Amino acid sequence: MSDNLETETPDMEFEFSEETLEVEVPEEEIEVDMSFGANLASSLEDAILRDIGSARQDALQSFRNARQDWEEKIKQGIKWLGLNTQGEGNTDVEGACTAVHPLLIENVVKFQAKAIQELWPAKGPVRTKVRGYVDQIREDTAFRVRTYMNYQLTEQVPGFYNDLERNLFRIGFMGIGIRKVGWNNSVVAPDPAIIYAENFYVDPSVSHLKDAEEYIEVMELSTRKMDNLIIAGTFLEASENDAEETLETNEITDAIAAAQGFDLSLERKGFSVGESHCYLDLNGDDPLLPEGGMAPYIVHFNVKSGAVYSIRRNWREADPTYQKRLWYTVDQFIPAFGIYSLGYVHLIGDLAASASVALRALVDSGQYANWTAGFKSQDAKFSDSDTPLGFGEFRDVNLSPEELQKAFLPLPTKEPSQTLFGLLKFMVDSGQKFADSTDEVVAQSTNYGPVATTLALLEASQRFYSSIHKRLHQSQAEFLKLIGDLNFENLPDIVNFVVGSENQFVHRTDFNPEIVDVIPASDPNALTESQRVAKAQIELETAARFPQLHDMREALRRFYSAMGTESLDKLLVDPESKAISADPLSEVQAAMSGKPIKAQLGQNHAAHIAVKESFLKMPQMQGTNDPTVAVGMQALVANISEHKVLMFIAQAMQLAQQMNMPLNDDNVQAQIATQLVQISAQSGQGGGGPSIEQQMVQLNAEELKLAEARIKSQDTREAAQIALKNRELDIKETNMLLDAQNKQKQNQITASTKILDNSAKLADIQAKRLAERANASPV
Repeated sequence: MSDNLETETPDMEFEFSEETLEVEVPEEEIEVDMSFGANLASSLEDAILRDIGSARQDALQSFRNARQDWEEKIKQGIKWLGLNTQGEGNTDVEGACTAVHPLLIENVVKFQAKAIQELWPAKGPVRTKVRGYVDQIREDTAFRVRTYMNYQLTEQVPGFYNDLERNLFRIGFMGIGIRKVGWNNSVVAPDPAIIYAENFYVDPSVSHLKDAEEYIEVMELSTRKMDNLIIAGTFLEASENDAEETLETNEITDAIAAAQGFDLSLERKGFSVGESHCYLDLNGDDPLLPEGGMAPYIVHFNVKSGAVYSIRRNWREADPTYQKRLWYTVDQFIPAFGIYSLGYVHLIGDLAASASVALRALVDSGQYANWTAGFKSQDAKFSDSDTPLGFGEFRDVNLSPEELQKAFLPLPTKEPSQTLFGLLKFMVDSGQKFADSTDEVVAQSTNYGPVATTLALLEASQRFYSSIHKRLHQSQAEFLKLIGDLNFENLPDIVNFVVGSENQFVHRTDFNPEIVDVIPASDPNALTESQRVAKAQIELETAARFPQLHDMREALRRFYSAMGTESLDKLLVDPESKAISADPLSEVQAAMSGKPIKAQLGQNHAAHIAVKESFLKMPQMQGTNDPTVAVGMQALVANISEHKVLMFIAQAMQLAQQMNMPLNDDNVQAQIATQLVQISAQSGQGGGGPSIEQQMVQLNAEELKLAEARIKSQDTREAAQIALKNRELDIKETNMLLDAQNKQKQNQITASTKILDNSAKLADIQAKRLAERANASPV
């Protein structure tokens, strides 16, 4: 062997004995992941894991025993839905009625239709609200969050809408619905899911999950899903005792399948895994709790064997208080005595069952009355004796009429009882009135009643559903907040996405809960379309009565939004962005055509004021009832006010520039305003020519003269041309007068400046002379 060849030898301990030579190789140290999101089960002893798994099995069995009567009620209610009537009715009599009255399922479906319309509008289920102070940056952030979350729930999780509808059916039927949030790393998106109440176990005495010591979700995992979780490191490898087994469904699942006509007897293989959200004391085995103590964890375990697959911390990494995180939200129909609230099956289920019994009795009695049964003599011989007679059929019989009459003995029957029919109607009306009295109000209303009265009746009839809707709104807010928190924790720093034909983006930090609140799009204060439209209409009418105190554009926007109008930006344009700023005549023409006009700095404000006031005082504009003309005149009046304000501002800015003084100082503005008043007063006394007001009076007088001449003249076109030429001459004259005034003011300011400069020079000369005299005088 070459001396240059380097070899590495492992560290070994050699022990020599007389008989043998033993070589011991030290065991390799396995690094255990103890990061915050790690599976702690891999570092715990088997005995501890067995104790934890056994405790979870005991808790699950305790929860099951506590709700046996509740499960029995749900199983009975599934039959009252009437989805599958096989085996219903009087099964001892062939052909007996098996119908189920639709009282229960009708009200459940009505509730489902109302709730999904409110919780999931066409534009998406998410709205946003800025927390704290509001500025443009925060409003843009809230818009990005709202747009992206609606995109997530409608496109990235396309099946969630259908899942939500199924959940609402269960809420209306059994009184409780459960939703779960999660995160899918493969698509970098939330992974919300609906958890069936029959697979979710919790102490029935608690009112909210945050107060529960433990709750368990039981899930069925196929062998493929189980293998994927093990390969990904999410679960520990299953032992031989936890090999795949036949999955057993619970009784409620079997009852639902049977009601729909499905058979679940097909053997299905997989694993029954429980996900327990509980508090554990790991006695220092958790590095974050070296001294032990109870803390919230999520434990996955085998329901049948108790083997623990994973234990993970269930608090936020930076939370020093170890507050339990919630991943589930509970939707409640009618909260009563605990977390398992009441549904229609509890409220009108017995009435539905009784109505079904009465309905069957009425149908059976009518059937027996129309198709009588009885006994016949064995001596009566005729062909096809077991075949009932058809309508209009005559059959040959080898008996005389007297013998035929004696051969048959029909059973006594009665027509359907009116008392039983009245009882059925009473039970149905009672159940319907309790469940939803809106239809009754609409049926009893007339077309001649006041709208306000009808709306008041509808509002009163909706109080039962209103309380349910507010609870759904609250649970929807909790659910959306959980998704927003997951976005804040797991999204990349920036996400680009496409909505329709527009490219959008959102920042991960936009989901900061201290900046933006994610809230449902539903309105808990307005339950129906008519209520929302009526409310928006009242707001619009009130704003129209007091336009100086309201933003009319915002009032119109709310009204159109309540009606569900699309593309509001195209329909309700921003007047500031479309306003016209041009010469006076063009603006007059635009205003009378219904287009917005806007005064701008730099325009000849005196000319605009003169032309528009002259136009408004024309005889043709007086006493008109045309609404378009009235709107145009209002726009011109408002525009004249704008020009007056801007004219004053322009004069102040010009004077401040001449005086070389800042205009943003309060004292300077006051001084300039005083000087403007003095200049205006001097010009009004004849010192500097006619004032602007006097010019406007002169122009108006001339306009009246022209109007009289136009009325007397037989040629209207000629008069109009003369009026236009006169207006142009007046405008030119006004401009010349204004220029002359400006030059005179500038000359006055220049002369004053020269006088001040000369005075300053004289003062300097006098000061020098005094200084020379003082120096020349003897001491």
